[in-house]
Amino acid sequence: MIFDNLKNSETYYAMNSHFPDIFAKIRSITKADIGKKLVLEDGVAWFSTSVTDSVPDGERVFEAHRDFLDIHFVLEGEETFACADVDALTPTTEYNPKEDYVLLSGKGNEFTLKPGDFCIVYPQDAHIPKLKKTSDGPLIRGVAKIKL
Repeated sequence: MIFDNLKNSETYYAMNSHFPDIFAKIRSITKADIGKKLVLEDGVAWFSTSVTDSVPDGERVFEAHRDFLDIHFVLEGEETFACADVDALTPTTEYNPKEDYVLLSGKGNEFTLKPGDFCIVYPQDAHIPKLKKTSDGPLIRGVAKIKL
């Protein structure tokens, strides 16, 4: 897992050929883009943004992917995000290859994503986005998906 701010995103460009385009698009999002899905390469790289709230208590479970990495980012508001190594958690569902996820339970580390912050989660990084909304007003956030 990588946690950083968009001002430092160029540091990561060499890690994935889609990172330069994804980060450029994230930095250029306007209010008119909120709620839309932007596809950079069909089935390979895209992102979406939304105005959202925290995940309800009973639905707070870790998720992990095998075929995609995620870049979670906050544009407005703040959220608590949780992350843990998949090997330290217990699967609660079978892996769903069509939707590329498995759900897991256990404990992880929590941190706050503020406007301009992002985190990159790889297949070994189980995560709970939107764990808690920690600011007044709307939480405007997004997630990019990139095929590995």
